[in-house]
Amino acid sequence: MSEPASRLRRTIVNLLLAMLNATLILVALCLYLELRVLQKVDNLTATFAKNLVHVEPLQDSVQVLSSEVAELKTELVALRETPGKLTSAAQEELALRLDSLNEKVTAVKTSFDGVLQNPETLVAEVVNAGADAAVSAIADLRGCTLPENQM
Repeated sequence: MSEPASRLRRTIVNLLLAMLNATLILVALCLYLELRVLQKVDNLTATFAKNLVHVEPLQDSVQVLSSEVAELKTELVALRETPGKLTSAAQEELALRLDSLNEKVTAVKTSFDGVLQNPETLVAEVVNAGADAAVSAIADLRGCTLPENQM
């Protein structure tokens, strides 16, 4: 073959090899990013499952606490009925404290019930946190920063 034809052939072969190298590098980068995202998802899943395990005992303890508050209220009523054991000011203070405690317990129980009845809200928060972490990791990898209005 003539010299220009062999040069052209060599150039085309070199271009094809360069394209193959670039493609392989991009595939390796994509696999690495996929591995990082999957590890992050696994960590989030484990954390989410651990949090769900902790919610059920808390709900049980809130129910126990609610029943104890109800028992204390009945004992307070019994103390009110027996004169001479407590002054009326002390009784009123105890009644106010118990009412406040009961309101707090009811509020906590309501929030736990909301989480247990709507677990998709908790899942959405975990997914959003994972997505934010992935975006930050990719931005760090590229050396980019978020615009100032999104920080």
